[in-house]
Amino acid sequence: CDQGAQDGFTDFDFTVSTTQIEGSNPNLDITYYDDATEADGGLAADQLTSPYTNTTVDSQTIFVRIEDTTTGCYVVEPLLLEVIEAPTATMPATYELCDTNGDNQEQFDLSTLDSTVNNDPNVTVTYHATQNDADAGTPTLPTLYTSPTGTIFIRVEDNAGAGCYNTTTVDLQVNEGADVPNPLPTLEVCDDDTDGIATFDLTDNEATILSNEPNPANFDVTYYANATDLANGNAIATETAYDNTTPNTQTIFVGVENLTTGCITEAQFDITVNPLPTYNAPADYTLCDQGAQDGLTPFDFTVSTTQIEGANTNLTITYYETAAEADGGLVADQLGSPYTNTTANNQTVHVRIEDATTGCYVVEPLLLEVIPAPTVTSPAVYELCDSGNGQAQ
Repeated sequence: CDQGAQDGFTDFDFTVSTTQIEGSNPNLDITYYDDATEADGGLAADQLTSPYTNTTVDSQTIFVRIEDTTTGCYVVEPLLLEVIEAPTATMPATYELCDTNGDNQEQFDLSTLDSTVNNDPNVTVTYHATQNDADAGTPTLPTLYTSPTGTIFIRVEDNAGAGCYNTTTVDLQVNEGADVPNPLPTLEVCDDDTDGIATFDLTDNEATILSNEPNPANFDVTYYANATDLANGNAIATETAYDNTTPNTQTIFVGVENLTTGCITEAQFDITVNPLPTYNAPADYTLCDQGAQDGLTPFDFTVSTTQIEGANTNLTITYYETAAEADGGLVADQLGSPYTNTTANNQTVHVRIEDATTGCYVVEPLLLEVIPAPTVTSPAVYELCDSGNGQAQ
């Protein structure tokens, strides 16, 4: 078989022919020559050495001197040296797959390379871990071969009787996707109208999605409303202002593309619309004006807190002078208790009622009312005459 350069020349090992010619007769001296005359002469200087490379392309006839070592009798026979072309073994392009689970290896279907290596139905293509294995033809790698990035060896063998073969290699490459944390945090917003629907900025999770990547700019993050849309490439167009389509909780699917390798890593996270807290509407808080009758008096907010929370003990209730301050929820703006109204007779303050678990809150007005105490007029001295016994009636 013509191995290597496929130039019609190869090395012939004459020991193979010697064994075949002598058969069971060990009493023979077998030597090889370029022509019949030299074989007849039998000079050692004319003998061909083994291994011998043919000097005529593809085929050449040489001559064998077969001599009985006891009697010296000999015969000369022609021997055809034929170089059979080995099958072509075309080196495939690098076989690339994306790492789907972060283990740096993937399952390669080696059979997909067969037609590239050699599409002749009269050859057999096998795959091997080493060059020695490929030359020997065994052991072979499985068709579905799990491997990290590396090189494997390919043997292409002619199915004809000569069994000529050729070899080549193929590089297997496992390309990196994105290393996305799992699980991703849930995005939560508060329900403003009790319908379980709200607007989300899905990109609020993007920094977390790319938090394991040293170069986040090399990745593109796309969001999908469901698994079907992800499979079909139907991305959410309004990712910074997305209204959930499933009330209360919905799963968002994510595709993270490595812009260098083109590999896409899939992930998912939930978006949740939390309900507003349940509570009792604040009742007007009325106190009597004691003392100076100036329309000002201390209010104990624990009274209102108890009334507002009712049976719901999972509330954080704080008090503020204005609705804006209540919306801001700053500790510095909170009113202490007891609190003396700053507007005589009545004043409206604002209550921030917050769910301690979800952080959802409402702001309600609370009327503080000071009721004046009744007026008491001191009567004049009530005088009567003594009836003689120190008493009067």
